[in-house]
Amino acid sequence: MNKALRTMISLPSIFLLAICLTLPAKAHAKDKITWYVTDWAPFNITRGKLKRKGINDKLIKYIHKFLPDYDLAWKNMNPALLERAFSKGENVCQLDLFKTERREKIAYFTKNPSIIDAPLRLFVKGKDEKKLNLSFPVKLDQLLNNGNFRAAFVISRSYNTMIDNVLLNNTNTKITTNESTKRLIKDFFKGKNDYVVEYSAVMSYFKSTLKYKRDLFSLPIKNTDPFVLGYAACSKTLWGKTTVDAIDAVLKAHRNDKRYHNILEEWHDERSKQVIVRNYGSF
Repeated sequence: MNKALRTMISLPSIFLLAICLTLPAKAHAKDKITWYVTDWAPFNITRGKLKRKGINDKLIKYIHKFLPDYDLAWKNMNPALLERAFSKGENVCQLDLFKTERREKIAYFTKNPSIIDAPLRLFVKGKDEKKLNLSFPVKLDQLLNNGNFRAAFVISRSYNTMIDNVLLNNTNTKITTNESTKRLIKDFFKGKNDYVVEYSAVMSYFKSTLKYKRDLFSLPIKNTDPFVLGYAACSKTLWGKTTVDAIDAVLKAHRNDKRYHNILEEWHDERSKQVIVRNYGSF
């Protein structure tokens, strides 16, 4: 075979080989999960030195280690806009939601939980404990209806079914709403509100970052569950079903990894951490 003929054969072969090598990359182009996150430290931290280093932020990154076919994207928004995005069929996900009848109509949820936490508690400043004359556990409906005390709750947030219903039926004009957890807690520290209902990790975080030095006292709330579970959810589309199933498979295999547990326990005080550890068997 002469040199010219060998060149004619080898050049097309090389060209075809190059095409074949590029086809798998195009056929297996990565999908993307856009995670909607709220500015709710220390679960999601959307600004400052600790940006994307919250508990849920780290869990999302850990989950993505086992989702090689998906790129990770973030979008900051408030809870009301998240539900609107689900209703419109936008291809988005959220890591930590309670399952409610309304939400299950607009989103697919994982079967396996993504989050376990100690239940909400009622926080007062140490000097106000006796003034409020609180029962143990606290009867929140009675306290909310007491017009002598001021409190605020985050608008568009679901606390839990019991607390949501109490707030829905409350008529006390001294109970107000706020769009920001941080502003609500700052007002509490400044004495503008007499108590807040919140998770221990949230109060520990803001007590530290806002440098609040006085003692806080917390009490259990009557008729709350001994622990809470949150689930990942994606829009109710074909993409959402495929994606939530992929996330669910990761949670099934890895949510009880030691690293996953370590992240879950960050920012919790010793009492709430022990609640989490004691209930890992139900996670």
